[in-house]
Amino acid sequence: MPYKGNTRETKLLGRMKTIKKMGSKNKMLTAFFVLVLALTSAAQTMQQHNLLPEKVVLTTDRTLYFAGEQVLLKVNCIIPVNNDSLSKVAYIELLDKKSKPVLQKKLVIANGIATTVISIPEDVITGNYYLRAYTQYMRNFDRTAFYTSELMIVNPDLPAKEAIQTVIDSTSTFSKGKEMVEISTPAASFLPNSLISLELKGKENLNVSVSVVKKGSYEPLAVGIQKYVQTSATANATQLNWYPEIRSVSISGKVMDRQSNQPLKNVFVYASTIDSIKQFHVVRTNEKGEFIFSLTNLHENHLVYICAEYEATILINSDFETGLPALHYRTIKMDSAKQILVNEMYENVQVSELYNEELNPKKTYFSTLADPFQSSAETIFLSDYVPLALFADYFKEIIPYTRIKKRKEGSLIQLVDRRDKAFFDHPLVLIDNIPFHNHDALLGLAPSKINSVGVIASKYVFGKEVLDGVVIVKTKEGNLGGLPLPGDVVSVDYIAYDPIVTVPIEKENKFSISKLGLKNTLYWDASLNLKEGHQTLQFYSSNYLSDYDVVVRGVDEEGNEFTQVKTITVKNK
Repeated sequence: MPYKGNTRETKLLGRMKTIKKMGSKNKMLTAFFVLVLALTSAAQTMQQHNLLPEKVVLTTDRTLYFAGEQVLLKVNCIIPVNNDSLSKVAYIELLDKKSKPVLQKKLVIANGIATTVISIPEDVITGNYYLRAYTQYMRNFDRTAFYTSELMIVNPDLPAKEAIQTVIDSTSTFSKGKEMVEISTPAASFLPNSLISLELKGKENLNVSVSVVKKGSYEPLAVGIQKYVQTSATANATQLNWYPEIRSVSISGKVMDRQSNQPLKNVFVYASTIDSIKQFHVVRTNEKGEFIFSLTNLHENHLVYICAEYEATILINSDFETGLPALHYRTIKMDSAKQILVNEMYENVQVSELYNEELNPKKTYFSTLADPFQSSAETIFLSDYVPLALFADYFKEIIPYTRIKKRKEGSLIQLVDRRDKAFFDHPLVLIDNIPFHNHDALLGLAPSKINSVGVIASKYVFGKEVLDGVVIVKTKEGNLGGLPLPGDVVSVDYIAYDPIVTVPIEKENKFSISKLGLKNTLYWDASLNLKEGHQTLQFYSSNYLSDYDVVVRGVDEEGNEFTQVKTITVKNK
């Protein structure tokens, strides 16, 4: 978890508190505790030996698209020495030639595979873009190892401002790898809108992706262009700066002393979300002042609120890598064949939009985490009691195990341990899931804005940490009761998991008067398993008379990618 490089610096103010550890008798293992142990074990193992290089292979249905179209993609993630996967999160970025992100995604890796569908923004300018995939763990190595493919994106309304470029060296030749799959069809040509059976034969249980696309729209030389770059990347890196995300997406950083600019070790750091998906996490910094949160089962974009326990500077690691390595370019000439292909595909795009022939991917979300405090807190709902004039009065009269201590520097909400009646001077006080240190402001809220107050009046084991009790204030609107965000809290606009996306495979003829069958991708299966060494699939040919490529891609047991292409023709006999 490095703090060098691209970081965001945020100064956080907070308050120091003493956390006393409980005996093992009362400790509970949580998902985070298991994560910490796993990361520690992984770190120790990797630090003792050279780091094992992890590899990703990125597959898309095509390499030529139009603005607004969908890109169907798959990521294989493996450690070549044992054909296993370490990371559970794949990072996807679509970058322009100036390295500016057009879109960024994080995908769930399950059994070494991640799949999704991304929509190209409609306002991109015509040109070449770079789709790359990597994991956090791969950032320990040279970024030229990140799998990168070049996509040509055409926007008829926004033509290229300069000559379209490609990173393909003119001396490069395309190698398809091993002949791993045999592709056979009953004929070489087919009538429009006819059922086509395709048989694949290969090693038993081999996993491949299959796309059927307009010939010329998949350019093999545009795939995996990182292999054309001279790289100094070493496969023997020994410094573990980026931990593998073995459970879920994560956010990491470093806590620095504001005066000495030295790392602060053994400091509490809190992270929470407060929208429809609520999470709360507590960690301590390590010897280097570093911290990492695993945001389990968090999907799509969220604001993540982070604060430390006392005045400090927080450095947040950039979760996405920045910049592209130096690449060698040559100009693509739009010859007559390419121009015809682009025009034909644009006609298909327009007709597909008119007749609503776009794919409707299925999205699957993980179940959300339960409220970490709900089952343990004793909760008071203010509506159950006679209204009182001041919110502070509820702490004095109704809310159990609490008292308000008046001090020169301001009021302090205390807890009384329900077991031994000892006072907790610094319990964790949350309002709408955000730590709140200004208790005077909190107590000054109008009671009409408060929904409930929960109390955990004992030492509370949270992961591997122990809290001196918890006070949980929930407002009716979930907006801190109108109070401003505390100055010791920073918000991070965080990209979490994309949902797991699968594309339904059409198994019946859907081309008719209302559906003309002019899609640029006729068929896509991101993860086809050759059970017993063979598999038969079916799809319907287009109504557009043209040549189409059946593209089969995969990764063998040694981690080497392979591509097989077979051309079929749609014509009137």
